[in-house]
Amino acid sequence: MPTDMTVPDHYQIKYADTFESRLQQKVNRLAPFVTVKPDAKGKVCFLDQIQPIDLDQKTSRHEKSQLTEPDTLRRAMVAKTFHKMIGFDEDDEFKLNSQSVPMPETAMQLMYGAQRAMEKVVIDGISGVNQVGNGANDLLTTETFPNANEIAVTEGSAGGGTNTNMPIDKVMAAIEKLMVDEAFGQANDDGLEMPCLALGPSQLVDLIRQTKASSKDYQPGDNLALFTGRLEQILGCKILLTNQLEVASNIRTCLAWVKPSVGFGLWKNYSTHLWVDEETGGPRLRVHMACGAARRDTKGVFKLFADETKKSA
Repeated sequence: MPTDMTVPDHYQIKYADTFESRLQQKVNRLAPFVTVKPDAKGKVCFLDQIQPIDLDQKTSRHEKSQLTEPDTLRRAMVAKTFHKMIGFDEDDEFKLNSQSVPMPETAMQLMYGAQRAMEKVVIDGISGVNQVGNGANDLLTTETFPNANEIAVTEGSAGGGTNTNMPIDKVMAAIEKLMVDEAFGQANDDGLEMPCLALGPSQLVDLIRQTKASSKDYQPGDNLALFTGRLEQILGCKILLTNQLEVASNIRTCLAWVKPSVGFGLWKNYSTHLWVDEETGGPRLRVHMACGAARRDTKGVFKLFADETKKSA
C-alpha cells in the first residue's frame, strides 16, 4: 500500500485562478432613481418640507395681504446599520497550495451584499411604515402606507373581478394617479421626473407578452419590445427589475414612484477594515455601513399588487 499521499502538481487546483463570483445581484438598482442625501447624521435624519401655498385673489383696491404661516411637515429617515466580518485560518494560505487567501474576492462579495442591503432598505422605505411629524416640533408618529395609493390586484381584469398579473392597464392606472397628484406630467415636462416602475421577473415577462407590447401595430419603428428601452417607451416609465419586492401567497407588491417622492440617506458609506487577529493569526475582513430611506411625500408613490400565477393576454 503506498504511503506517499502527495497530490501530483497536475491535479492541484489553482485556487487563485478559480475563485469566482456566483450569479447574484451586484448593484442597488433603485439608487439612481431616488433622492439621495449622502451626509445624513444622527439617529434620525429629518426631511422638513413646506406644504403647497395657494394665492388669494385680490378683490378690492388697497386690500391688505393676510399674514399666514406656512404649513410644514416633518418626515424622518431612520438609520439601519449593517455589518459583516469574514475570517480565514492562519494555515489557509499554505493549504491552498501556497496561493493567496482570496481577500480581494471576499471583499467584492461583501460589497455586493451591501448593495443588495441598500436596495432592500429603499424598498422598505417606499412601501413600509414611515415616521412623520409636524414641522413645528420633534414629535413623530408612524404612518402606514396609504390605502388610497394602492392599485388592486384585480385592476385590468374584465369586469374587475379576477386577479391579474401586470396588464398594461394596471400600469396606466398608476400613471394616471401620478398625474392627478401632479407628480408626473409629460416625459419632457421640466422639473417632473419620469415615473419608475419596480417589477419582479414575472411582471416584466407578463408585460412583454401582451399584444400592445409585442405587436408592431403599437410600436413606432422596427424594434421589438424585448429590446432595451422599447417597453419603457410604450409605458412612459423607467422599468427596474428586482427580486427583492415582497411576495405573499403569490401576490407580489410592485412599486411605482417619482424620484422627488423617495429619500435615501447614507449615514456611513460602505467601509472596510482589514487586519490580522493577534490571538489566532488569521486575517480578518470587516465591513460596516448605515443607511435609511423614507417616502418624502405620500403623493408620487404607489403600490401595484400582481398575482404571479396569472398571465395577461
